[in-house]
Order: sequence, then structure tokens, then C-alpha cells
Amino acid sequence: MKVLMLQHVKKVGQKDSIVDVSDGFALNSLIPDGKAVQATAEQITSLAKRQLSQGKEHANKQDLARKTLKKLEGVEVVVLAKANTQGSLFKGLTKGDIAKALSEFAKAHVDTAWIQEPAAPLKQLGTFLVRLESSGVKATTRLLVESSREK
Repeated sequence: MKVLMLQHVKKVGQKDSIVDVSDGFALNSLIPDGKAVQATAEQITSLAKRQLSQGKEHANKQDLARKTLKKLEGVEVVVLAKANTQGSLFKGLTKGDIAKALSEFAKAHVDTAWIQEPAAPLKQLGTFLVRLESSGVKATTRLLVESSREK
């Protein structure tokens, strides 16, 4: 019997795949447990449409990522952070903080997964290179960390 997998089942099949299993296994285990449904022509058509939609959505996200990285290439972004008189930050700037600052500058979403460097949180005032990569596009941005303390 051909079934459409609703969940990943080890040694049987991945989610959204159509596999051929014995009738007994399908009727006594997979279908009652909600792990699969019988693969009808309607189910197969629905799966194809869903996969096409997901492919288009993925392509749109990649295109948006490319445009965002091109906006950020070579720019300098200023971030204000609380620091002591020696220039050490009270709270390190994480990838999340950097992504938020870059998102505000670019007026588009910047994912933390795109940030390749710096790998560790920034703990000092100064200028740092931020290397970004997504969808095969690379960008380098300068991040200027300044004290938010009034002088």
C-alpha cells in the first residue's frame, strides 16, 4: 500500500514522502498512529502543490537575503552601548544585538545565522568587521561600537 508520510518514521520514510509499505503495517500502525495517510491521487496533488509553494517561498527568502546583503556591503553602522571609562562594555554585543542593529539600518530582516564573524560577543568599544553570508552572497560591514554615556 502506498502511504503519504505525515511524520518522519525511522527506516520507513521522511515527512511528505510517498512510500510503499505492507497493508498490515499501514492499517495497523502508521495510519491509526497518525503518522501516515493512504496516498490517493488527491493527496499526491495536494503534496505537489504544497512543495511548489514552499519552493517559491524559499526562493523569495533567498532573493530578499541577497538584496539585504547588497545593501549592507561596505557600510558602517553605529551601535551605542553602555561602557565604563576603560572602554569595556557592561553587556557584550551578541549576534542578536548585531543583527538587530543591521536590520534597523537596512530596514530589512537580518538573520543571526548570516553573521559569520564576530563569533564571540563584542566586549569593547571600537570598530569591528562583521562578515555576513547567505544564499551564496557575502558582505562585509563595519560596526562602530560607541559609548552611550553622555560626555
